[in-house]
Amino acid sequence: MAFLGVLCDLVVYAILTPMYQKVGQRQLIISFVLGMAIFLATSRVRGEIYQWVDNEGQVHFTDNWGQVPESFRERVILQKGWELNPLFKETSETMQVAKVIDGDTIVLANGKKVRYNGIDAPEIHHPARMPEECGQEALKANNELVEGKEIRLEFDRTKKDRYGRLLAYVFAGDNFVNAELIKQGYARVTASRTNLKYHELFLGLQREARDNDRGLWGGCGGKGSK
Repeated sequence: MAFLGVLCDLVVYAILTPMYQKVGQRQLIISFVLGMAIFLATSRVRGEIYQWVDNEGQVHFTDNWGQVPESFRERVILQKGWELNPLFKETSETMQVAKVIDGDTIVLANGKKVRYNGIDAPEIHHPARMPEECGQEALKANNELVEGKEIRLEFDRTKKDRYGRLLAYVFAGDNFVNAELIKQGYARVTASRTNLKYHELFLGLQREARDNDRGLWGGCGGKGSK
């Protein structure tokens, strides 16, 4: 990417030098402005970092678009201080976690509640039901992933549930939190008609957790549980 910007600089210089000798100052100024426009357009791509999540829930980074697997390019995020590329503009926010309520719900520093998109962890605070098995373990796992940390919220087509909570895919550093909770066996996959961005990924991680008796699939005492 940086090479492209330097190449552009050389091309502009090569164009402007003979033009100055032939056409004079006015034309040179016009050419210079056009050259700067080209330079600025190419310099925007310098330092861009592409981020994507693979089928194992791992987060990857690269500054080379060619290294992004074609099957993941629809999910790619262009990172500039966690700013998304135009494809995902205004679908992401960076926030601080103030409190972890349970295995799939948190409270942000601004007071907003976030319900993790696409997953469902065992209940521990339901007004009409007793605490569910593995609820405390799911809470502990969620605490370890996000408590007190700065997180990035990524949204799908529907941004809030019927209770007014934000529906989000949550990233804490290199961890895709929704995916990690499924992988550890502390949450099940849910689906809606509108929020399906990572549904296939979640299903694959759930099969892996179930096959290895992790978390709730092993009564929170299975061989894969932490």
